[in-house]
Amino acid sequence: MNCLYQPTGKTQGDKHEHRCSQCGHVRWSKYDDSELLHRRCDKAKHEPETGLQEYESPGLVQKVVKWGKAIQRWRAAGSPVRSEEEVDRINVICRACEHYNQKRQRCKLCGCYCRKKGMAEFNKPKMATEKFIPLMVLEQIYQVLMRFHKTVTNPGY
Repeated sequence: MNCLYQPTGKTQGDKHEHRCSQCGHVRWSKYDDSELLHRRCDKAKHEPETGLQEYESPGLVQKVVKWGKAIQRWRAAGSPVRSEEEVDRINVICRACEHYNQKRQRCKLCGCYCRKKGMAEFNKPKMATEKFIPLMVLEQIYQVLMRFHKTVTNPGY
């Protein structure tokens, strides 16, 4: 698990101090954005109290491999592109997620870009061959709620 750096507000020249909120490791950097700093944290405190492990963003090699496979699927299917309405709907869901990095417009779980504009090759929501787990789950919940609503409002259904 990576350290969870927070800026301390201290500076020395052009360097900014950052401290890991989990293990207390101090790091000085020319960057004032803590999200740009990475270090493997030695503490096991990164696991939430629920016992579930916190997700870690994939590394560069994993991102390139996943992107390459997505491009192969997309091109094999004839390069289908989603409509603007579908892309907007996906982006609303992704941006509301706790794992979405607003500054980089990217998912912290899979590392994919989630932008409103841009070429489909570099924008996962535009690739019609790619699946979005949050979207699939929300659609399933919606279908269950609609069935429940019909049975409550129309008992003979």
